[in-house]
Amino acid sequence: MAQQNGWPNPKKFVPENVLDDFSYLGPPVEGGETKSGPDYPEGADTLPTHSFADLAGRDIPARVWVIANMIPSGCVTSLYGIGGEGKTLISMQMAEAVSKGEQFMGQDVSCGSVLMMLNEDDTDEVGRRVQRLGANAPDVHVIDFHAVTDPCLMRFTRTG
Repeated sequence: MAQQNGWPNPKKFVPENVLDDFSYLGPPVEGGETKSGPDYPEGADTLPTHSFADLAGRDIPARVWVIANMIPSGCVTSLYGIGGEGKTLISMQMAEAVSKGEQFMGQDVSCGSVLMMLNEDDTDEVGRRVQRLGANAPDVHVIDFHAVTDPCLMRFTRTG
């Protein structure tokens, strides 16, 4: 069906047999909980799976938004693009609106605290931008990655 819709054949982009073996996903389960069994020993890492049929028949709650139709609640959100295009400026404006519960670009906003990760700018540059904006929200906090000796957010090891 994918090829009928003009999509490329996914097997062309991955090693042979990878798409035929989904054992690493674990058995299909109801309610999203993994099950163990002879093929899935207790404590083994598996990913829960759900069929479209299971999802189609489920009562799904309405999405909750921090900024209506832009930023969903409970989700990590990224803003990325070419340097100098205004990512920091717009994210700071969003943060200020959320901290005050004010509309942002005509959209309703849920009021709350904000934790920003501005990896490119040091504290002085963030301060200059805050002052230019006239922002002064005490509930907006910025992580200062330039003050951290090892700013790595996660590490992968051979043992997990």
